This record gives sequence, structure tokens and C-alpha cells, in this order.
Amino acid sequence: AERERQKQKAKEDRDREAAKKTDKGRLSQLEMFRTNEYTAWDDEGLPIKDAEGEEVTKSKTKKLRKDWERQKKLHEAWSKTPGGGAQ
Repeated sequence: AERERQKQKAKEDRDREAAKKTDKGRLSQLEMFRTNEYTAWDDEGLPIKDAEGEEVTKSKTKKLRKDWERQKKLHEAWSKTPGGGAQ
């Protein structure tokens, strides 16, 4: 009985994590940086100017690109799930 409860709890934890990951995919990578933190974006939605109107540094752009790629994968996976973007 104890072993069954542990198995059930582990399954619920896995399901909860999968739901969280799927939920993160709702936000399009094209919209993820459209905040007050930035004032200009390129065609892919990556910021090119910060709130003060200064160019985003090369190192910051690299980090943002990495986050953008991760979000793109999540969003594509979400849009393929039933009830996600695909109908």
C-alpha cells in the first residue's frame, strides 16, 4: 500500500511538471520580450534597444537569443498539443 502511494505521488509530480512546462509554451517567442523593459525589437521579437533607448549589448543579446530559442521550442510543442494552438 505504501509503495502504491509513492508511485501515485511520483506520477502526480511528473504530470504536474509536464503541465507546467506545457503552460510555459503558451507565450509565443515573438511576444516574450515585448515589455516595458525594451523599446525596439527585430523581426523575430528580440530586443535591440532597452528602456533608455540604448542598444542592447552583445552579451545580453546572446543570452536573450538563448531564452528565445528555448521559448520557441516550448511554444512549438504547446501548439502541437490538443487544446494548445493546434485545432
